[in-house]
Amino acid sequence: MDAGTFLGQLLLLVGQSFWIMFPAYVSGSAAVLFKGKVPMDFGRSWRGRRLLGDGKTWEGFIMGGLTGVFAGSMQQLYCTYMNQPSFTAFDLLVVGTFDPAFFASMSLGALAVTACLSYGGLVGDLMKSFIKRRMGMERGTKSPLLMDQLDFVLGAWLVTIPLFPGWFFRVFGIFNFIIILVMAPLLHRAVNIVGYRLGAKKEPW
Repeated sequence: MDAGTFLGQLLLLVGQSFWIMFPAYVSGSAAVLFKGKVPMDFGRSWRGRRLLGDGKTWEGFIMGGLTGVFAGSMQQLYCTYMNQPSFTAFDLLVVGTFDPAFFASMSLGALAVTACLSYGGLVGDLMKSFIKRRMGMERGTKSPLLMDQLDFVLGAWLVTIPLFPGWFFRVFGIFNFIIILVMAPLLHRAVNIVGYRLGAKKEPW
């Protein structure tokens, strides 16, 4: 395999990794933009600290997740139009459809998978906020161990795996895991810098 072919197939894997995780990326960013006024913990505390804090609202959760589902549905529509549910890279079958039966078609299954990825990413963010509050960290404080960068990725995976294990483990190979775990912190940082400069976020992390 020459250098050009290797680079081209590597870019296909990177692009597919971004493609599959895109609903989770969108839902996390949209939740920040929608903001909202009703906190998900309704102002309740546990052991003297808020459960989640004012930064996590029902409006942001619901609308952020729906935006991610919409983005995933548009991706599936494109997949249907192109009639190409998968392709090959490095002699590996690389799947690009959200349909759990691996068809390039709009289906309730594809809608359910995108919902798992979208809302799963937000659940991961809620779990991170809960842990931060228990650690005594205030809203906006930078988290240790890449928690701010990987929360939505792990949340999306934890919600999707139990419900669609066949689809998940066929779509996500070892190379995808590596690419996503490397790519997620970089994308998170870039998106947050943009949000900070637009005034949507108070901190650039």
